[in-house]
Amino acid sequence: MPCVYSCIQAAKEFLSSGGLDQAGLALLSDDSLACILSYLATSKEDIDEICTALPIVENAAKQNIVWKQLCERRWKEKWGYKKRWERALENFTIQPDEHYWMNTYNNEEEDAKRTYLTRDELSKLTFNWRSWFNPRPQNGLLLTGLRRSLLNVVFCDDGQLLSGTSFIRDSEWKTKDDDDNITYLSLIDQRCGSAQVHVIRLRNWGWELRDDYQILRAVDEEATLDELWEDLISNIIVQERPEWVEVTRTHFEVNCREVPDDEDCKALKW
Repeated sequence: MPCVYSCIQAAKEFLSSGGLDQAGLALLSDDSLACILSYLATSKEDIDEICTALPIVENAAKQNIVWKQLCERRWKEKWGYKKRWERALENFTIQPDEHYWMNTYNNEEEDAKRTYLTRDELSKLTFNWRSWFNPRPQNGLLLTGLRRSLLNVVFCDDGQLLSGTSFIRDSEWKTKDDDDNITYLSLIDQRCGSAQVHVIRLRNWGWELRDDYQILRAVDEEATLDELWEDLISNIIVQERPEWVEVTRTHFEVNCREVPDDEDCKALKW
């Protein structure tokens, strides 16, 4: 009797834990399971949850058909989707592997944490250049400059700045000790002096260069300029100047200014 009872208990645990479902799935090949997962899983978190609930699908969950779908869904939401997708497709034709798309997904996620640009990357990007504020306030209000594009610029590898088909006169850029991994760079204008802008990785995986006076964002060929700046422009508030804060960016009287509703932007110099 004890033996029979233990078998009954084991059967109950098997059923309550979804064992019967897994037993049915065991009749399917990994290829079939992978096809099912490619429709069910819309994120990496989905894959993890399904594998935890149904360990029998773990091998199928690593297959390319599943992760290729995840890559496309994930990257479509990010800056540089078209080039990233085309590069991944090309690399797969050169070096196909049964886990290629899973590894590529994870590699891109890890690369998105990188906060520096290489010199080669920088020279291949086009940046849209804007100022944080208009130079002249109106009735004591310093208007945002983010709504107006100043120019598009390319950072040539030789240190020159190119806008359109012409070099920007008396202007250049350089980095400290010609570092290959760039976390900040100096913009040099022979007439106005130099400014140090920091490299920032945005949440959408795009690239930004900024200081307290200007901001540049890498152009995405899949998006318009309005879309490139939408997160800042759509979030403008009026910030009052505390009496103890001295205005340094203009000789005119400034009582308040337009800034994005963001703590870093609110901390820009007055």
